[in-house]
Amino acid sequence: MGGTWNRDDCQGEVVSDFFQMTQPRAAKPYRCAWCGESIRRGELHQKAAGQWEGDWQDWRMHDECYQHSVDTEELQDGFSLYEGERPEIEVLIACPS
Repeated sequence: MGGTWNRDDCQGEVVSDFFQMTQPRAAKPYRCAWCGESIRRGELHQKAAGQWEGDWQDWRMHDECYQHSVDTEELQDGFSLYEGERPEIEVLIACPS
């Protein structure tokens, strides 16, 4: 994932000057920018780095927090650090027959 958003957005929304999204494996514990919970060492997660309205920012989110913020479009208008709720993850377990 990654991309560049044009700052001249017709709807007046907060958009980035440029950014890059990656999905690294955590080399150490991090704090999720969405829910504030720990991203454990070794966990795949989303990392954003770029410039929004002239300011450099970078943040990390659990995959499910990032997906929720995209699905609900809450990320489009900016967000307040650590104020989101971590979505529940549906875990499917295959039972032997």
